[in-house]
Amino acid sequence: MPGRHHAANQAIAALETTRRLFSRIFFDPIHARPGAETRHNPRYWHNGDCAGIGPGAHGRVTLGGRLLATRRHRAPEPWAERVERDGHGRTEETSLSPDVLGREMPLMGLRLAEGVRQDRFLARTGRALRDAIDPEGFRLAAEEGYLVWHDGRLIATVEGRRRLDALLPVLVR
Repeated sequence: MPGRHHAANQAIAALETTRRLFSRIFFDPIHARPGAETRHNPRYWHNGDCAGIGPGAHGRVTLGGRLLATRRHRAPEPWAERVERDGHGRTEETSLSPDVLGREMPLMGLRLAEGVRQDRFLARTGRALRDAIDPEGFRLAAEEGYLVWHDGRLIATVEGRRRLDALLPVLVR
């Protein structure tokens, strides 16, 4: 059986081949030709309102000026029973503060090739994106070539997206 490093090298080679063929990364590891990017849950990835209707779905909905995080029952049969009984399959509804959303947006947006837009972040959270990012964490990540500020966006490079799970805890305040 191949070792761990061999498998990782194969995965990296596959990603590089896919990048050459499709030329644009929408969301690692999803690749697409320009204009053919996924339309699956774009509001979710951009932290917009989305209802999250079916079994196991998560949603973010603004109601009465409050942003609510919702969750539906995971299993289809109990979900359907709840819909019949209660008119919805929701099992959880939590009000999200701007601070929580300010941590959530980079967690999601940095996985996108386009990164996190400063104007969208400000409109959604009421604070500047730079205020949500640890300056020293950003400096170190930028020096390593993992993150860049470009055209009003905070963007994780290809190498940065490979390391996001390790970068985010030190980057996001």
